[in-house]
Amino acid sequence: MGVMGPIKRVVAGMRAYYVPMAKLIRMDKTGHTTLAEWTTDDQASVDAAVTAFREQLDQGYYAIVTHGEGHAEQVRELPLDAGTVILRRPIAGG
Repeated sequence: MGVMGPIKRVVAGMRAYYVPMAKLIRMDKTGHTTLAEWTTDDQASVDAAVTAFREQLDQGYYAIVTHGEGHAEQVRELPLDAGTVILRRPIAGG
């Protein structure tokens, strides 16, 4: 695991290098569920993550990206450069 999350090993010719994989996770009754992992150099993984992200927003989830300790931002578009995007339901009450 890297700082951003899982690491994808990429082999190009005779060289191997590691690309951090971003994660889309949903907070739920089990704790959390990983819905997608992607790297920006893998268009199929990006497309799958964007689709999963949209589906969750359509179901009423909020998406949050942290920017260091104590700082977070709600997002409506999947930030492809984020390490982790967290989906959660609104807090009930009133």
